[in-house]
Amino acid sequence: MSGNSRLLDPLERWYWVFGNVSPLNGVARCRFEGNLKTESVQHAIGVVQKRHPLLRSNIKLDKKNRNPRFEVQAEMNVEVIKERLEGKPNAWVEAVKQGYLNKPFNTSIGPLFKVVLFEYGGGTDLILIASHTIIDATGIMSLLKEIVLLAGDPTVKMDSYDLSASFSDRFPSQFNGLFAFLKTLCLQLKIELFSFLKKPIQLPIDKYVEFQDRRTNFIHKELSQDQTKSLVAACKAENTSVHAALCTALIFATLTDKLVKEKHAHRKNVSVGIGSPVNLREDLLPQVDDASLGIFVASFFTFASKVDQKAFWDVARDFRNDMLIQKENNEPFTIMNFVRRTMPHTAETAGSYMKFLDGKGPGNLCISNLGAYDFPDHSGEHQISGAQFIAETSVTGLWVSTANTSHNQLFWNFSYTKDMVSDDRATSLANACIKILLEYTRAH
Repeated sequence: MSGNSRLLDPLERWYWVFGNVSPLNGVARCRFEGNLKTESVQHAIGVVQKRHPLLRSNIKLDKKNRNPRFEVQAEMNVEVIKERLEGKPNAWVEAVKQGYLNKPFNTSIGPLFKVVLFEYGGGTDLILIASHTIIDATGIMSLLKEIVLLAGDPTVKMDSYDLSASFSDRFPSQFNGLFAFLKTLCLQLKIELFSFLKKPIQLPIDKYVEFQDRRTNFIHKELSQDQTKSLVAACKAENTSVHAALCTALIFATLTDKLVKEKHAHRKNVSVGIGSPVNLREDLLPQVDDASLGIFVASFFTFASKVDQKAFWDVARDFRNDMLIQKENNEPFTIMNFVRRTMPHTAETAGSYMKFLDGKGPGNLCISNLGAYDFPDHSGEHQISGAQFIAETSVTGLWVSTANTSHNQLFWNFSYTKDMVSDDRATSLANACIKILLEYTRAH
């Protein structure tokens, strides 16, 4: 790795390869009350570009169109797009869907991010969109926070990063070698055996869509501050986590899905698997802080058994405990060891891998949850609210919801692959998740 160039590691290549098949970006949003000057945002963008080399990078291939490599440029122009919307609440949701979702970046040219300002209702929504190749959920929320702070106060000082070492370069040594490889095989066998014996329910598709034609839609949901406070209190009283409660709500909602009920009408002792991305920054060598850009996250399965025979909070407790055991057993690293060894090099050679993901990937039902994410309430003269993020599904997922609790509110956005899940069915499933979550929170 030189100071201005390095190869994409297998995990970054995952997002680049699949993003070349179908768009795979991340979106983050927050709201400024009052007039936000475009010049202030442009200044903030300039500062964060100097701070983070990946924000002024493109991706180049070798002469054989392989071995993608980040090439950091001295500077890259980023246009701030501004639109005026009608003043209804959450007008940004439809505006993002209609104009900015499913728009791939030209990774060979760059930059790999852009900023959009939506003006309505006496304030401005700042929308950050970035290629998933350079950023994970923690990174995009951290970057949004930096832009927000700099837009409100241009005197804020921020140190610059060098082009950081990749996930693979920081991979702890104990997860390499023959023993680690055997452990990877054992975990795969364990998952296969569970799938064979328990036949966990997955979300069925309405219609098959070819990989290159897959596009994302999403449904925005949020809890009020009082509802969020009650949820947190209920989880604490029941000795479980908010993430486990969200997963359990999704599990219970899945059992209400029309196609699931038709396919498994007479089944008993039902099992469901949920994929959960986990931030591994603190476990890498050297460690990575939350402000660093790159991919430092791993997704893995947690299976909930006999969910049709158990109470909501029992499932949530079991789910939380199983996740803790998986983390203690370093399953996220084991999964990433598999990805590092098997990830295709190009979109043209990724067909069988994508079919594998379709049948067994954690993206069939997935929740990416940042938990309680500290986001500023003010920036300069502006009050800030509604900080949250959204993921595109591309070919790596069918139902990939994203959640975080900021400004004392839980935001839960449900992304799904259009047509593979109909809009009406997706709306019904998202509504069921919220209804079930609130039902058991209120009943506590």
